[in-house]
Amino acid sequence: MNQVNTINKAGYPLAKSGREDEMQNLLTRAMSVLTLLIFALAALFAFASQSAAVGSLTDPQASVTKKIVSTQEDLPQFSYPVRGSAQVLLMADDATFNAFASKVNDDLESILRDYDIRDKGVLLHLLSHKVDLRTLSGDDRSALQTCEQMRSLFDQPELKVMGMFTDLIFLNTRMATGLSGGPVFQAEYEKRFRSQVEALPWDVVAERIKNRKAKFEKLTAEYVMSQVETEMEPSITKNHALDFNLATRLIYWRGELLTEIPQRQIVLNVLSQYINEHEK
Repeated sequence: MNQVNTINKAGYPLAKSGREDEMQNLLTRAMSVLTLLIFALAALFAFASQSAAVGSLTDPQASVTKKIVSTQEDLPQFSYPVRGSAQVLLMADDATFNAFASKVNDDLESILRDYDIRDKGVLLHLLSHKVDLRTLSGDDRSALQTCEQMRSLFDQPELKVMGMFTDLIFLNTRMATGLSGGPVFQAEYEKRFRSQVEALPWDVVAERIKNRKAKFEKLTAEYVMSQVETEMEPSITKNHALDFNLATRLIYWRGELLTEIPQRQIVLNVLSQYINEHEK
């Protein structure tokens, strides 16, 4: 018998038909399902909003549009005060020079992080600065990774096989020996350098090998000091500071003094023998 749940005007109960009772049950179930769906959607929306917020905290760049760099002129400008001369700073103790280099490094990292560098030449220059800074700070693994990143960007055949050549040999030798100089370091450096030079394809690298030999022939401490004076002293005299380009140039010359010049005679001997062997 159908359930009675309605009363007529005279006070007598009014029974529902079976169809009405079934429709009421269906309506009740539908409302329950709809309520559950609303709660589920609300929870899903809250979770998505929370995930987006967490993502923006863990990856600040997720919601930041990087500034586009199409030419060197699109890079930001920086200035680094210098007391005294560039030559004095070049030859300063590690603590003094590293304090200067650390400021340049912070600005370089900000460029690589915040800018979309679309010009390959600009990017390669910035990465070369990173190699110089990492090498001077002793972060060999990062320097090696950056060297390999640069090699992947080279187009010229000779650079594909010889790009960052002496940098890679120096870094790998230092990692293998735990030293930055001295007889043990230089013996390992010469072994690695000779092995890799002899494996180079002469028809691809001949011109670059000769240019590299010419560079090392004039690369002396006196030459470096002269270059620093010519390139940087005018800016320091006028502004008592160096801009980003000159600051990274000073860091480059510091690297030449500490990592290239001590190996100068090894490089010249090996390159001369390689050239002579192929020009017989």
